[in-house]
Amino acid sequence: MKPAGPPTMYALFASFIDSPGLALLPAGLFALAWAAARSRSALAMAAAWSIYALLEFGNKARITCSGECNIRIDLLVIAPALLLGSATAIVLLIRRAVQQQ
Repeated sequence: MKPAGPPTMYALFASFIDSPGLALLPAGLFALAWAAARSRSALAMAAAWSIYALLEFGNKARITCSGECNIRIDLLVIAPALLLGSATAIVLLIRRAVQQQ
């Protein structure tokens, strides 16, 4: 039996695959951050998360996949890119807020 540990990066994306609308939450939050701070990184991540949400909606509707959507090799690139980009944008937003004080 495998010991329980923290969820992997890919396990975190299972909820986005099951419910693509959830990917609009980070998109919306980054859009709000862009509106407040005019941060290009926040705008880029809002766009990236929106595009990812569209991809997942397309997969769920079997439009962007050939019918075998269970093997998600694309997530080997998409998940780390979204998480790394999101973390970078958050750090830059915090750094900007601290510098403005």
